[in-house]
Amino acid sequence: MFYASMVAKVVFSIVCRLINLNHPAILILLESIYPIRCSKSKANNMGKLFFPAKPAPDEYDEYYKNYIDRMGDSNPLKCLNSDFIEQIELLDHSPGLDLDYAYDHGKWTLRQLIVHLVDCERVMSWRLLAAARNDPNSYPGYDYEWYAKNTIDDARKWVELRGEWKSVRKAVVAFTETLDEEQWRQFCTIDGKKLSARAILYIITGHVRTHFVTIQNKYLP
Repeated sequence: MFYASMVAKVVFSIVCRLINLNHPAILILLESIYPIRCSKSKANNMGKLFFPAKPAPDEYDEYYKNYIDRMGDSNPLKCLNSDFIEQIELLDHSPGLDLDYAYDHGKWTLRQLIVHLVDCERVMSWRLLAAARNDPNSYPGYDYEWYAKNTIDDARKWVELRGEWKSVRKAVVAFTETLDEEQWRQFCTIDGKKLSARAILYIITGHVRTHFVTIQNKYLP
């Protein structure tokens, strides 16, 4: 029974990719097989996890303040799931989603912006690991504009970007579930500046929230 179920999932996924449908109905069916939402048991355990309080100003560079403030009083651990579900569903159900659209000359296309969100989350997830492990080394920053320039030829469809982003987010969620109070208060060093693990968590969720304001206002019909 188990193997039959696995075969059915694989066949269904292959068929969806072969027919190249980027349609909410297909995405919803895929979601039922590979859900973004955490399992019921994990959702129940979410309330038992240590809730890292908002970081103090000396735990991050001023550059990140807007992202951290964007979170308000929200629980960033819960938002890793709840925000993500809302953001994905917004794009899933946007009629005529145009990934090649840029709202002005020289601005990123919607595809570039989504790839930027995924790239940044990958970078921040590494920094979260370094901070939680109290890594004493100093690491360089990354030039997000340079990264974006090197996605100009990216022609992936939404369903493909969606799958990659979902994988990255699930890895972040899994890691945050392992951290205790002490680990959330530890630091890594980026570009010579201290950055705490809990500040990184707020940055990950706040950064996406910030860009989705732009997506809603300037990229979607």
